[in-house]
Amino acid sequence: MATKEVLIPVDPSTIAVGKRLPWALYARNGELLAPEGFLITDENQQRRMLEARAYRQTPGLQRNDATYDSESRAPATAVVDTLPELRHNVEFVQLTYHLRGEVDPTTVTVEFLGKVVNQAVMVTAPHLPGRLSWRDVEDGFPISVRMMTGRSAYSFETLLTRFSALPMPHLFLRYPMDVKHQVLRSSVRVRTSIKAVTLLPGGTRHMVLVDNLSGDGCGIDTEFALGDPGENIEMVFRIHVRGQGYTLTLPSTIRNKRQKKGRHIYGLQFGSQDDPLDHSLRLALEAYLYERIVTE
Repeated sequence: MATKEVLIPVDPSTIAVGKRLPWALYARNGELLAPEGFLITDENQQRRMLEARAYRQTPGLQRNDATYDSESRAPATAVVDTLPELRHNVEFVQLTYHLRGEVDPTTVTVEFLGKVVNQAVMVTAPHLPGRLSWRDVEDGFPISVRMMTGRSAYSFETLLTRFSALPMPHLFLRYPMDVKHQVLRSSVRVRTSIKAVTLLPGGTRHMVLVDNLSGDGCGIDTEFALGDPGENIEMVFRIHVRGQGYTLTLPSTIRNKRQKKGRHIYGLQFGSQDDPLDHSLRLALEAYLYERIVTE
């Protein structure tokens, strides 16, 4: 029978201001509250940790799954975690906020640091323009958050609760009570308007428009005839992920074609039997698609 390590209550005296945690802290049901090495920066943070009734693992002591599950089951009156999938697996986080004196809202990509369930979400603090610092931003400042983990996209409105400069500049955001959650399909497809170049077997190049894109293929619109289903071509286009530009050259196979108002509409599958799509190219495509979905 499978076993799990026993969780035991943490001695409050070990959660000290100005010191790093010697081990990870967990809620009674096994939810991670703070990673090992997390720095307790002030008394408010210390108080929140203590109020969460933190536990730690005890190497060498184990229990079977049936016992663990029955004892760790949350009571019926417990507050439901609105971000249950978020641990240290968040792949993309984007903040949008409107600073006083700025004409337009600012949208930036940051890193996810952790969460204290039903209390705070912690992310890295983005750079502010000029001499402005997050110390100058009042608590309660509104921020919109969009994030991606696995095939789940989350978005919510929150408020800044605190800024801390150590061990790195980071923000404490109020834990959301209302979250929009979308589970993405296994093959995500988004509408696009990307200019691309097709390379035909004979060396001919044509400009085309990619009007939809997924990790497996794309749809293109062009005035040129590119070939018939089953024929192989190459697609070259540029995408931006987290502000960085990448030029992708993708082997592709024509899967279908039709005409619409005198133009040629093609459905392409990336990769072919003789030239499969490289794993790094597929990861770049998925990162671009997820960023598009989260930001729209």
